[in-house]
Amino acid sequence: MTILNPWGPTVYQNYISEEFNQFLLNGLSRTEKFGRSMRKDLVGQIDKQREGIFDLDIFKSFIDDHVLSYELGRAKRLLELKKYHDSTDESSAKLNDVLSDGNQLSCEYEFSGQPWVNFHRCNEYNPLHQHTGAISAIICVDIPKEIKEERDSSTFLTKTNGCIEFSYDNDSTFMVSPKTGMIFLFPNTLKHCVYPFKSDVLRITMSFNIGETPRIVYNNSTLILDC
Repeated sequence: MTILNPWGPTVYQNYISEEFNQFLLNGLSRTEKFGRSMRKDLVGQIDKQREGIFDLDIFKSFIDDHVLSYELGRAKRLLELKKYHDSTDESSAKLNDVLSDGNQLSCEYEFSGQPWVNFHRCNEYNPLHQHTGAISAIICVDIPKEIKEERDSSTFLTKTNGCIEFSYDNDSTFMVSPKTGMIFLFPNTLKHCVYPFKSDVLRITMSFNIGETPRIVYNNSTLILDC
C-alpha cells in the first residue's frame, strides 16, 4: 500500500546542538538590553521583541546543516511525487543526483534581515501570521518546564498553553508542544500562532527568514527546487 501526501507544505523539525543553544543563550542578555525593538515590525503581542545581536557568520554556520536537510527533504518528496508524472525528465535526474551526493552537498542562501528574539511572558501571545522571504524558522531557545506542567494540569479539552499551532489552507492545523532546543523550518506562507500561558516564567524563542529559495550545490552546479 502507498499513501501519497501531495498537498501541503514541508515542515522540518529537529533539535539544535548544545553548542548552538549555548551560543544563543550567551547573546540573549546583550540582545534584550541593546537589540532594536521589533514591536512595530512584528504582529506579536509581546512586549519584548528584539532584533538579535549575534555574529551572523557564526549563527549561519550552525544553521547550514538544518537548511540543507530541509531542502533535501523537499527534494526527496518532490522526486517521490514525480514518479507519477514525467519521471524521466531532466529535473528528476538532477534530483536523483542531489539525493545520491550525500556529504558532497552544500547549500547557499542569505538571511532576509536580522534574526529576532521573543522574550515571551505570561498572557502574551503571537496571533495567526506568516513571514516574509521564502523560508521561515522558529528556534525554541528556552521553554520553561512550568508551561508543560500548566498544560498537564489544565482542565480544558484542548491544552494550548504556550503551544505553536500551524494552520494550512484555512482548514488543517497542527499543534506543537515546544521543547528547549527545537528548531522548525517551513515555507514563509505557512501561517502559525503561539498561544499564551499563565505561569510567571520567561519563554524565549527566536526566528529568522531566508530571503530566497536556497541553492543546493553539488558537483560544482546548483539546483533550486521548484516546489
